[in-house]
Amino acid sequence: MKWGGAVVSVVLLVVWVGSAWYGVMWETARWPSFGLYSGTLEVFDGKYAANKAYLLGWHWHRRNGSMIWGVLWPHRYYPWSFRIPLWAPLLLAAGVSTAAWHLDTLARRRANKHLCPKCTYDRTGLAVGAVCPECGTAAPVV
Repeated sequence: MKWGGAVVSVVLLVVWVGSAWYGVMWETARWPSFGLYSGTLEVFDGKYAANKAYLLGWHWHRRNGSMIWGVLWPHRYYPWSFRIPLWAPLLLAAGVSTAAWHLDTLARRRANKHLCPKCTYDRTGLAVGAVCPECGTAAPVV
């Protein structure tokens, strides 16, 4: 989980920053359309694009380097749409990954200091495989 969260965080960071300069959209007349640009992911009604047949399908466009920071619901051009800034899932993934790394580091430190993983009782003088006298937790597997 810690490595997966770290990879997802890096990918989201690269996409978030890169989308300030380059955007991609997929517009269709039947299904919801998608756009990734200016630091956001937008899902919107594709029926509006049916009137502009030249916009249907995938298209790339260069952006001016600006970012959109807030949530938008609905968009002024489409009957329904939802736009979420990519920093929100980036913060979520980074937070979960950071918590996983922190908990793993604590567990490693406790194991290196011969502490009980549950109650942090010092297990230094205990026999190998003995349960913790404080909380009854089985000995950690080495």
